[in-house]
Amino acid sequence: MTHERSNRRILWMSEDFSVVFKAPRERVFNFMTDFENLSFYSLFIKKITIISKRENKLELQIRIKIPQGITIIAIHDVEVRPYSMYIETAITGPRKGTTISTIFVQDGENTIVSRHSDRAGSTEVITQGQEFWKKELEAYRREIERQF
Repeated sequence: MTHERSNRRILWMSEDFSVVFKAPRERVFNFMTDFENLSFYSLFIKKITIISKRENKLELQIRIKIPQGITIIAIHDVEVRPYSMYIETAITGPRKGTTISTIFVQDGENTIVSRHSDRAGSTEVITQGQEFWKKELEAYRREIERQF
């Protein structure tokens, strides 16, 4: 689906990819949902602030600095389902309306982390987002395996 807005082409696109972690699911899940400390291991996330928390639902302010030197601040709603998945929706920012499901599956001694996203944005924003998350998950994988 495409939309025209202010002479910019807005696209919707689905994307799926997975990364295998050599660590138990609980360890990977706890690492990736420790939102306030995630920026210590992130390539791009500079700070995550929990704005509100109710049971398994959080509202986060995420500050990201992309390689071009641009800082993006966005609000995301996140629903956490312990040890199996979390779902986040961008409420503000360049990816407003994007929904991302991150799923954690134990496979023997490994954990497979799969991300599915329905992304909104310009072609450039979508492409940058895909590369961003692939690099982020690889950085998380290296850190978790180093700690484990």
